[in-house]
Amino acid sequence: MGVEQALVRTEDGSWSLRDPETGELLHNRAGAVTEALKNYVEPSGALAVLRQTGSLSVLDACFGLGYNSWILIAEILASEIAAGAVRVVAIDRSAEILDRAATVLDDPRLFRVKALCHGNQGWAGGRFDARAENTGRTGLLTVTLEVLVGDLRALVPGLNGRFDLVFHDPFSPARMPELWTVDLFRHYRRLLGLSCGRVLTYSAATAVRAGLSEAGFTVWRTAAVGGKSGGTLASLAQGHPGGPETYALHEDEERRLRSRSGVPYRDPDLGSTREAILERRRKEQDELA
Repeated sequence: MGVEQALVRTEDGSWSLRDPETGELLHNRAGAVTEALKNYVEPSGALAVLRQTGSLSVLDACFGLGYNSWILIAEILASEIAAGAVRVVAIDRSAEILDRAATVLDDPRLFRVKALCHGNQGWAGGRFDARAENTGRTGLLTVTLEVLVGDLRALVPGLNGRFDLVFHDPFSPARMPELWTVDLFRHYRRLLGLSCGRVLTYSAATAVRAGLSEAGFTVWRTAAVGGKSGGTLASLAQGHPGGPETYALHEDEERRLRSRSGVPYRDPDLGSTREAILERRRKEQDELA
């Protein structure tokens, strides 16, 4: 993705880019900020985890312009949380797009993040380290964001440690099925804490939800953004995950999970071509006929 590409303004005033390979915008036309809030940050329960444990660890898969991470940090800074340690590990295939990620911090809704960044030597070399002392409160809030450049499928198996959340935000499964496989989701399950581990994504595709379910998650629907029907929250915990606008799947959504549409994408070695993944799925669908 070339840095010469023009930014595209979305309906809530935030910016996006169009990917030349897929032809898709990086974000919902309703707005990058709106999507980050409604499909990722708000239903994630991130602030509750930070309050309860004093720490929060997030994997931001397909970082792009960084809105999911920026909005998360902005919401934490705006909260009453006085102390804690926030760690974000982000992955993106394009080193060039990272030059654009800092430019979106000029959005007034992200000024506190920008000030925090600039006050701590800013964004450099794919790493953002910050320490925030909340005025009038005791304690220290630390934020570490590290961006790894490379193929998500190649990098995720090598990750270690424990994460509380995964923000999964690739281009659509119709365009990039290799980033929506049950095999990748199993790696997410390995990395997530069992008590509060969650995967958040904008996608409501039946094959995606079925893949998450097969990987061991319980699947919920999140708020609709723009003209879409709603995103997906996949949880390892038992019972309703709580949080705003998180719902059980409709009866017809549950039924589709057991249909041909519910056959997940598979990539056992995390190295199959797009064509091979689609052909494998077609054969499995045919066996259901």
